[in-house]
Amino acid sequence: MTLRLCSTTPPGDPLPAGWLVEPPMTLPHTAAGDIPVAALEALLRSRRYLVSQSTFCATLLLVHVCASWVTEARHQRKLVVPEGEVSSVPRKEGRRTYLYVLFTISVTLWILCVRIALKEMRLGIWQSMSYFEVVTSAMFFQFSLYISVRLAHRGFTFGELGLVAFGATILFMELVNLTIAKV
Repeated sequence: MTLRLCSTTPPGDPLPAGWLVEPPMTLPHTAAGDIPVAALEALLRSRRYLVSQSTFCATLLLVHVCASWVTEARHQRKLVVPEGEVSSVPRKEGRRTYLYVLFTISVTLWILCVRIALKEMRLGIWQSMSYFEVVTSAMFFQFSLYISVRLAHRGFTFGELGLVAFGATILFMELVNLTIAKV
């Protein structure tokens, strides 16, 4: 039965012939000119963007982990702190937030330079993301990390923290891209 349905379905249509599903909405104008994107091509682009975004966020998370290791190793020798506290984290909330904002901006600029370098080397990594998307998603991912850590102090495992921040970033970028497409 499946073989018969597949043989009667047109090659560009991913749905079996008997299914009554309305076609996806196509936007009248796209970035590549005025040619509307076909549904299968849009699906392929969205999956590629999801993979790019996941590797991008994983890279940001890895940068934060490495920076945390280096900073903690540097401060561990200098201070004696109570059990359960981290010696590299300032006690004052304002200073802690200020330092995190500076670190976020520097990591965002670094990842933007990496994206530019990957384009110059003609590597296909993160090339489906525009520079605006790189900066926006880097800032929002790091903002999500900070908010998650501050609100659920030691309530998340490392994997859960990464998944929550990644999920928030994907939803935020989807909202941004839909808003840009509609405007």
